[in-house]
Amino acid sequence: MSRSTGYSAREDHILCEAWLEVSQDPIVGRYQSADNFWGRIVAKYNETLSEQGEGRSLRSVQSRMHNILTEVKRLVSCVKTIENRHQSGASDEDNMRQAKILFMHDAKYKKGFKFDHVWHIMKDIEKFKDNVSTVRHMYREPNYDSSQSEKGFDSPCTESPGLSPFASLDELEDNLIANSSRRPIGVKKAKLKRKTSEESSTAVNEIREENRQLLELLQDARLDRKTIMSRQKEKDENKILFANLKDIDDPSVIEYVRAQRTKILEERRQQSTSSSPQNTFGPLFDNLGGPGTNLPNYDQFYN
Repeated sequence: MSRSTGYSAREDHILCEAWLEVSQDPIVGRYQSADNFWGRIVAKYNETLSEQGEGRSLRSVQSRMHNILTEVKRLVSCVKTIENRHQSGASDEDNMRQAKILFMHDAKYKKGFKFDHVWHIMKDIEKFKDNVSTVRHMYREPNYDSSQSEKGFDSPCTESPGLSPFASLDELEDNLIANSSRRPIGVKKAKLKRKTSEESSTAVNEIREENRQLLELLQDARLDRKTIMSRQKEKDENKILFANLKDIDDPSVIEYVRAQRTKILEERRQQSTSSSPQNTFGPLFDNLGGPGTNLPNYDQFYN
């Protein structure tokens, strides 16, 4: 059985190293299935910790790694946003401190970044390098000194994990286009201003289009992940439903399997009733292992 206690810093470190080793495998790479990918990570993780006792379950490892990746992605985006401000005299430590303040502007992360102990491992992986779009060449923001840094930015990171931290487009347009002067300007300056405004407007439209495309990609990715998880759950349940109890010697395990079968079948009946008037799982799951089917009763078959 797997543990239910929280992960220590050392466990997170080992988990991240296992994830990196499997995900960056030059031989298998992207051609491995999701089941094989996570199975290798869990095996490598539990093998490293085997001398300390019980390991972690697949779902536990997946959930923890998802949390780490989500927060690291978000902080990477926030760091890029701060770096694109080009604050005069700001050190890497200043940028990181301001990025963490920006990170906490998101309501989901008010308590701050929780994975400093693995940041040095995860921050530079290839997965994050091209995820952040930059508008550094299109506008200039006022510099903030250390006393103003916590008040110098009002917008949180983008709400969608993995997307670029886009600046407020309306505010960006205002900074680029509405730059009026108190004195009349010359013809050349007027033409230059008009040209700059047109180019800036085009750039803003391009950013909007990129944002829309990234949102669509994120929605597709969420649907794919939901489908994968649903299929994996169904596969796990089917293993329980069709397990041969004659091969199991432990009476407590047999009772557990029977209880799980009852629970799974009841959940499937409820889902079928609530989602559609048609039976989603067909006659096979309508009365599995009971009278009215070609399968024998559980009690007759396994007892």
